[in-house]
Amino acid sequence: MKTKNLKMLSMRGYGLTRIFCTLLFLLGASSWGYAQQLQVSGKVLEKGTEIPVPGAAIVEDGTNNGVVTDFDGNFTIELTQENASLRVSFLGFKTELIAVKGESNVTIYMEESGQQLDEVVIIGYGAQKRTDVTGAVANLKAEEFNKGVVNAPEELLQAKVAGVRVTTSSGEPGAATTVTIRGAGALRSGDSPLYVIDGVPISNAATSPGGSNILGSGLPATSAASNPIAFLNPNDIASMDVLKDASATAIYGSRGANGVILITTKRGKGGKSKIDFNHYTAFSKIANKLKVGTAQDFGGGAIDTDWQDQIFRTGITKNYGLTYSTSGEKSSMLVSLSAFDQEGIIEKSGLKRYTGRLNTSFFALEDNKLKIDFNLIASQTENNSVPRTDSADTTGELITNTLGAVPTRPVLDASGNYSSGRTNPVGLLASTNDITETNRFLSNLTATYRFSPNFNYQVNLGADYSNGKREQELIPNNLEGVANNGTYAVGDVRATNLLFENFLTYNLTKGDNNFNFLLGYANQSFELESTSNSYLGFVLPNVSAIDNPTNAPLLSGLPRGTNSRTILESVFGRINYSYGDRLDVSASLRADGTSKFAKGNKWGVFPALAASYALINNGDGAINTLKTRVGWGQTGNQNVPGNPTQDAFEYVQLSETEVGVAKVAEGNPDLEWEISNQFNIGVDFSMLNNRLYGSLDYFNKVNEKMILFVASEPPAVSGEWINLPGDITNSGLEAFVSYDVVKSEDFNWTLSANGTYISNEVNLRDGEEFITGAINGPGLNGSFVQVVRSGEALGSFLLPTANADGTVSEESTIQGSGIPNFVYGFNTSLNYKRWDFSMNFSGVSGNKIYNNTAQFLNNVGDNVTRELLTETNDIPPGASDYYLEDGSFLRLANTTLGYDFDVSKVAFLDKFRFYMTGQNLFTLTDYSGFDPEVNTPRTQNGILSYGIDFAAYPRARTLILGINASF
Repeated sequence: MKTKNLKMLSMRGYGLTRIFCTLLFLLGASSWGYAQQLQVSGKVLEKGTEIPVPGAAIVEDGTNNGVVTDFDGNFTIELTQENASLRVSFLGFKTELIAVKGESNVTIYMEESGQQLDEVVIIGYGAQKRTDVTGAVANLKAEEFNKGVVNAPEELLQAKVAGVRVTTSSGEPGAATTVTIRGAGALRSGDSPLYVIDGVPISNAATSPGGSNILGSGLPATSAASNPIAFLNPNDIASMDVLKDASATAIYGSRGANGVILITTKRGKGGKSKIDFNHYTAFSKIANKLKVGTAQDFGGGAIDTDWQDQIFRTGITKNYGLTYSTSGEKSSMLVSLSAFDQEGIIEKSGLKRYTGRLNTSFFALEDNKLKIDFNLIASQTENNSVPRTDSADTTGELITNTLGAVPTRPVLDASGNYSSGRTNPVGLLASTNDITETNRFLSNLTATYRFSPNFNYQVNLGADYSNGKREQELIPNNLEGVANNGTYAVGDVRATNLLFENFLTYNLTKGDNNFNFLLGYANQSFELESTSNSYLGFVLPNVSAIDNPTNAPLLSGLPRGTNSRTILESVFGRINYSYGDRLDVSASLRADGTSKFAKGNKWGVFPALAASYALINNGDGAINTLKTRVGWGQTGNQNVPGNPTQDAFEYVQLSETEVGVAKVAEGNPDLEWEISNQFNIGVDFSMLNNRLYGSLDYFNKVNEKMILFVASEPPAVSGEWINLPGDITNSGLEAFVSYDVVKSEDFNWTLSANGTYISNEVNLRDGEEFITGAINGPGLNGSFVQVVRSGEALGSFLLPTANADGTVSEESTIQGSGIPNFVYGFNTSLNYKRWDFSMNFSGVSGNKIYNNTAQFLNNVGDNVTRELLTETNDIPPGASDYYLEDGSFLRLANTTLGYDFDVSKVAFLDKFRFYMTGQNLFTLTDYSGFDPEVNTPRTQNGILSYGIDFAAYPRARTLILGINASF
């Protein structure tokens, strides 16, 4: 059945491709023609810098006769009229109208638009000036990104864009990052936005394996797989565009339900060849040690071991980047290499990343009708993890054993062995190795054929391949609470993503009426394979199984493996209409067909409609621009593992000699697309000669037909994927404002702020609810602290109230949510002559955190938190609101001071800048844990939890010294 589904989609794809190509040739046959009368050649340059402007449209005014400039800004055009004028346009620049006056050679200078509302914004399958955008779209350029040690591209956006919340699960190098756009709208994993890198949509599936239990004692798997897009070098990114509402994301159909982030990497520019070199060295220490009992609290003595000092260190990070770019008349090229080596603040932890990138473009055929773009990113990352687990246990977990170790215990005993007692954290760290290596290659080839300046055909071929391997070992040891004879585990994940898409664009102008038409077809396939094996017992105790796997020959349990393949086929179209510089209307439609669903439910159709009207445009009063926007759209989600319409089985170990097969999932042929309906109304404005500008939006997003895995109805004993009746609604307000306080030749000062208020509410069938938020530890196994319930927000804590005598109330009540209802950020930047200074703040409020770490320590009975040492009341051992804390915080995320040296007398230097950056300099919060920005995944039956803290890797405070040089 699965093979048949894939074939049906593929055959339909070939048919649509033939139709599309036929349409292409019919349209191409009607391409414009004209009589040759006067030839004019010239060059288009940026005013002030005289840098060539490649790709600028040169059109004979009043006709369809036109050409585009090459990479050096050159052009040649045959005019059809006497006394002709040339209309010269390029996104981000003011349109120029140049009278030829019989000249055969002209030089045209284009002035960059100085208005923020005229900046170029990348949208799905194209670009627009911000003044023409009808949806909720945010653009962030490289100079606006967050500064500091950045592990993953998402961190560049943190607290920079209204409506976008970026949270890393911990401070561990390469830790998973959660990005939520306009609220959490899913019960389970799969609510991440779609990432599109240089036109290639990326799968959010993990590219490296999760951890295995190598410690014994019934412990669960260790730390999770790392971030799937951490392979990108953040310094290679030129801009990031965030599509937030459905009117902007619906062009991506089934994958746009949670928003879309478009990542554009840097490219070669017109002008002379250039070499850029970047380097920084960073020094990181733990920002906030937890306060636990000291030797004095335990009666004093000669030994006073600070166990946190035993595992934490000053981590040193080094980053190097080298970029070469050049361009000629017909081509441009950029090559970059980078090396990133980060030491974590816990001994033995770290992240290494090596990347190489090639971007090349060239024109071909007469009048540069054909343009070819090729992008290649090759990356290798190596994660070194420490023995952590997201579940509480009395043994075998590094953070809890470190915090819980009594200070009167030495690290080593009199014989030089690791001291006995609860698992010795120093010994545990020395006895484990956990290495993940991931190789990834992302490439795409784009060909654009220009029938005329207004009529283009583009084909895009993309390939994304990754291979991740994780090896873990616990060498033979004499530690208590873990396996002593040695264990070894290895896992592999191989992912392939192939893309074919092509589309036509046509621009039509009649007086003040402007039309842009888009019609396209796409086919994308995803294949994911994984294997995992575990082994017990080392033959040679002093030989690493990672270096020599045959040293651990005894297979533990059954080998595991998965394989899945999905095909997504799409037809899409869009019409943009504008009338003068006042009215803009956009309508789009996309139909997606997936091999994941059964016949009758394969195809989802996702429409969108948006409009904007400029009440004031280029006004010369106090208000310069005032533009209103309204939009509605529908998107979908088919992010469900495997093939949910068919029964699923797995091998099980019945005895030492017998293996059986068990059904783990019932197929559901009635499963449908998850649907998201979104409405948005907003206003964009600029005032005071465009020095004060911003936007305000109201949004309402309703997710329905939510896909969830539940227990099957009897007599079946497994589960099945269903569309859950009900919905999740996110509604709220988001605002952004920026003010150029001072704008002069020598001194510039800008203040910016953004904030988002969100109301989240679940609506289910009467009486239906789901528990999640599992907490574990002594006396806590089987306890849950969160519930999904109608009328409440996701992540709601359901807890009894703690009494002073150690008892709890008979009934549990809703006591807040782990999701903040207000997320904000503000920043300032100053430039004085050659000096630059910036500060970026981030914060949240309205959320709670359940401190499972403190509860674990206090229940164990060894070392405990300082709060318990001074507590006068009895503390209930079970789940209660005693451990529920306010999660609000305000953080100085980063601040940078830089100086740009005068190199005018240094022949080989174009630029030399030195800078210092401080990261995570202070955090204002009442939370008693390591850090309030934490989200330990404590799911139950796949349902997400929010705001639970257990044994999270602490965050660092970092000082960075760096240079930027250009040659």
